[in-house]
Amino acid sequence: MMTHHICAAALLFVMIFSNICTIGCVVSFQHDIADIPCSIAKYFGCTIYKNTSVLAFIILMIVWFYTRLVLLPYVIYRMVTENMWLPEPFEDCSPIVGFTAGFLSVMLFLHYYWFYIFIQMVTTYKEKGATEDL
Repeated sequence: MMTHHICAAALLFVMIFSNICTIGCVVSFQHDIADIPCSIAKYFGCTIYKNTSVLAFIILMIVWFYTRLVLLPYVIYRMVTENMWLPEPFEDCSPIVGFTAGFLSVMLFLHYYWFYIFIQMVTTYKEKGATEDL
């Protein structure tokens, strides 16, 4: 989790420092979408309404898969292929785009790992009827 926070802080710093807010806003928005069902699943997980928690968790997995495992690699790919070699007046910003793509790639691998943990949690829930946050 610390790696994720270091990457996020570095990306936000670079976004603000270099005034390249569009990439940062798109990525932040993509990450925030999955936070809604995540919070709902956490909330209902602490109550007696476990089925609602399971439903919210399944919605979280669907949203997480699409926004973080499908859209984020697409954003990184577009960033590298279209923005890595900027035109002449902006060529000094090319290292910033590479830095951003690198940190986003680290975050992408973390998202794949966490999604694997989600799948393990669902499998454990199916087998035992209960699960704990891994």
